[in-house]
Amino acid sequence: MGKEIVAMILAGGRGTRLKELTAKVAKPAVYFGGKYRIIDFPLSNCANSGIDVVGVLTQYESVLLGTYVGAGSKWGLDGNNSLAAILPARERGEVGATWYAGTADAIYQNISFLDQHDPEYVLILSGDHIYKMDYEEMLNVHKEKGADLTVAVLNVSLKEASRFGIMNTDDKGYIYEFEEKPEKPKSTLASMGIYIFNYKELRKYLIADAADENSKHDFGMNIIPSMLADKKKLYAWTLAEQKVVYNQFRFSDVDVSIDVNTINKNGKFDCGLYVQGNNFNNRLDGCSAYCLNLEKAAGNNSFYLKLHQFYDNRYTGAKKEIG
Repeated sequence: MGKEIVAMILAGGRGTRLKELTAKVAKPAVYFGGKYRIIDFPLSNCANSGIDVVGVLTQYESVLLGTYVGAGSKWGLDGNNSLAAILPARERGEVGATWYAGTADAIYQNISFLDQHDPEYVLILSGDHIYKMDYEEMLNVHKEKGADLTVAVLNVSLKEASRFGIMNTDDKGYIYEFEEKPEKPKSTLASMGIYIFNYKELRKYLIADAADENSKHDFGMNIIPSMLADKKKLYAWTLAEQKVVYNQFRFSDVDVSIDVNTINKNGKFDCGLYVQGNNFNNRLDGCSAYCLNLEKAAGNNSFYLKLHQFYDNRYTGAKKEIG
C-alpha cells in the first residue's frame, strides 16, 4: 500500500539575485539564523505536517546541500517508514546525463521515485522559500473540493501582481485562467509555487509534457495551462483559509501577515518558526521579544517587520511599521 502523500522539494536553484551569497552555494543552502539554512523551512513544515517521505531535488552546487540534508535525521525523517531522499540531476539509462530542464522536468525525471512510493497525492514545494505552513490543512481542502490540483495563492497588491503567476478564479475559488506575469492582472491571487496534485493526473501530464519538444517543462507555463485546457478541476487555496498563523517571509525584507487575535495581552506574537535540532519541535520565539510594542490597529491586521540581523536563535534589530 502506497503513501497518502509524498513531498518533492525543488532545491536546485542558483539564486542569482543573492549574488555573493550564492556564488558557491545553492540558494536553499544559504544560512539563515546562524546555524540554520533556508531548506530548514520546507523540511520542517513537512515534518510538522505529518509528511514523512520527502524528495529533495538538487542541481546547482548540490554537494553542500546534500550533505546538510543527509538522511533527514534533523527533521525526524530517518525512521523505518520515513525518508528524506536527495535526488540530483543524473545520468539515466537511454537518455544519458541531463540537467533538469524545468520544474516539471525535474519531477518527471524522478517519476520512478514517486512510483516506488505510489502516493495518492504529491506536494510540490520550493526549497528556497521562508515561511511556516501546515500542508495538512491544504491537503484537506484539496480533498473536500475534489480538485485535481490545488495551488496555494497569496493575495498581493495590484502593483506587485505583474511579478507573479496570477490565478483568476470564480466565486467558489476554482481557477479558470492562469496568467504568467501579466502586464494588466485581472486579480491579485499570486501563485506561491506550492502545489498538491492527484498523482495519477500529474503523472499523465508529466509524461505528455516530456514528449513535447516545444515545452518549457514548467508547471506555471505548461502543466497548469494544459490542465485548464482539459477542464480539470483546479482550486486556489488562499492563506486566509489556513486556521493557524501564517508568516510569509522574503530573505531580507520580511512581510509578516498575522491575525491580530494571536497577539497576547503584552502585545507579543510568536513567529512560530520550527527548525532542526534534537527536538524538531524546537521553536524560535525571538521575534516576540522584539515586538512588545505591536498594537492592534482597527481594521488592519498586517504588520511590517524588517530583520536587520538574526543570530543566536534571536531576531535582533526588528523594525516595526504599522500600515
